[in-house]
Amino acid sequence: MRCSFYHYGRRNLASALPDVDKNITFIGPGASNLTIRRNSGGNYRLFNIIPDRTVRFDGFTLANGNASDQGGAIYFSSGSLTVANCVFVDNQAGLIAGAIRSGGNLVVTNCQFVNNRGSGVQTTAGAISQAGGSCASTNSTLMGNQASGGGAFFNDAGAPTPVFTNCTFSANTATVYGGGLWIRGGGTLGNCTITNNSASIGGGISAPDVNATLKNCILVGNTGDSDANLD
Repeated sequence: MRCSFYHYGRRNLASALPDVDKNITFIGPGASNLTIRRNSGGNYRLFNIIPDRTVRFDGFTLANGNASDQGGAIYFSSGSLTVANCVFVDNQAGLIAGAIRSGGNLVVTNCQFVNNRGSGVQTTAGAISQAGGSCASTNSTLMGNQASGGGAFFNDAGAPTPVFTNCTFSANTATVYGGGLWIRGGGTLGNCTITNNSASIGGGISAPDVNATLKNCILVGNTGDSDANLD
């Protein structure tokens, strides 16, 4: 199923949207042309996807989602999710993943994640959390996100190895581990830039006791009490 949006401007939500319960592709007019934003009606995430669905978002800005638990903008526990040509800005979650909490297979292409955060005292993943399933991100920027661990990205121990290609992690912060990324299940980064992130441990990347492969990457200007660029 395909759903195309021809509206331009900002669509202010007054309540939570219905669950996404079908295999569907949402097509917008471009992230600079359409913003879907939580505006009133309390705190809620923007999109909750029923398990085992195949869903694609293309050409939106998703803003100001606020989940008490996980996934301020999007939550899905299984299935497949593709986000392309989207911007995620100012979303937050009380526990895990200010923007996307992924338990299935996640593909991210040409997206920006800006100023998303874990708002609780002990939170992981300001932008994206990978709990299970694959995660592949290409040509995307994660900037200014924050959490207790994994300022921009966090993956659970035992999760499949995430792959980042031509991505930028900049100015993300974590109070403890991994200002840019906290990788507990391994990871592969190619042609990525990790710069000006900060954390107590692993200002750029924290990947303790796992195999993390970096190829043609730039790690510079990250700060931390120990292991400023890579822990």
